[in-house]
This record gives sequence, structure tokens and C-alpha cells, in this order.
Amino acid sequence: PLLLCSIGAVTFIIERLWAYNRLNRGREELTDQVYNALSQDNVMEAIQACEEHSTPMANVLKAGLLRYNQGLVSGEKPSKAALQETMQEGAMLEVPEYERNLTWLSMIAVVAPLFGLLGTVMGMIKSFTVIALEGTNDPNALAGGISEALYTTAAGLTIAAPTLVFYAVFENIVNSSTIQIEVAATDTVNALISSE
Repeated sequence: PLLLCSIGAVTFIIERLWAYNRLNRGREELTDQVYNALSQDNVMEAIQACEEHSTPMANVLKAGLLRYNQGLVSGEKPSKAALQETMQEGAMLEVPEYERNLTWLSMIAVVAPLFGLLGTVMGMIKSFTVIALEGTNDPNALAGGISEALYTTAAGLTIAAPTLVFYAVFENIVNSSTIQIEVAATDTVNALISSE
């Protein structure tokens, strides 16, 4: 179980590092392109910029821009509240992409020490069984059970500690990315409303 936990932890950590690099790529470039397009009242260019980037932030901004553009086409410009609601709905669909597999990391961080503790108990049972059968005359047999207990505890903690650190780092990335998406969405809505 400890080997499976370590393999799972490494796999999910690598997957999340790769995913966050992909999800957050070109964020500043995207916002610059969108704001420049909106400053020139070119909503279609802003939508095109979002389609080129295809990140969660781009998808959220694109949802609001498309809603605004539909309003222009139909002759009924959407209100600020309607645009904000559209972008919030988009964010609700995109933010889970940041949170994927974090539950598994959290579970591994909790379960690995428990497996280590289980190994500790098994090692102590083995040691006490040796004492019960042979007494304390065979220190090598007794030491085997104790060392098994200590190794499994150390292994469980060795797996759990870095996993917990990465989990905390990834949670911070999720929170900061969510805030940045919300800020970009608010700025985009304000730019659309002010352009009117």
C-alpha cells in the first residue's frame, strides 16, 4: 500500500504541475490582447484572442464577450449584471479543471501515515509474538519486528509530508488562479460597459 501511495502521489503531483503550466499559459498576453481590442471597440478581435488561447480564463472571458456580442446583434445590450452572471457561470465550469486530482493528493497525504502506523502495529505484533514464543533470548528476531515497525512508520511519513506540501501549494495556485480569473472577468465587464 505504501508503494502504491508513493506512485500515486508522484503521478498526481507531476500531472498537476503539467496541468497548471498549461492552464495558466499566456495569461498576461491574453488580457492585454482583450483589453486592447476592447479599447478599440473591437469585440470580435477580443473573442478571437480568447479562442487562440483556449485556457480557462480565455473561456470565461469569451463567454461574457459572446453574450455581449449577441446583445449587439439583437439590438439589446446586456446589462452589467447579465454579463457578470454569464462570466460567473463560465467560471463555475472552468475552475474544477484546476481542482482535478487534488482530492487524491489529500487522501494520499492522510492515508500514507495510517498505512505506516498499520506497519508499525504489525511489526510490534511480530516482536511480541517472538517474545511469547522464544522469550527475550533471540534479540535478532526481536529486532526484526521493531525495525519493520520503524521502517513502515518512516515510509508513511516520508510519503505524506511532501504530498501535503504539494497539496498546499496546489491549493494556493487554485485560489490565486480563481481570483485572477474573477479580476479579469470584472475588468472585461467594466471595459464593455464603459465602451458603451
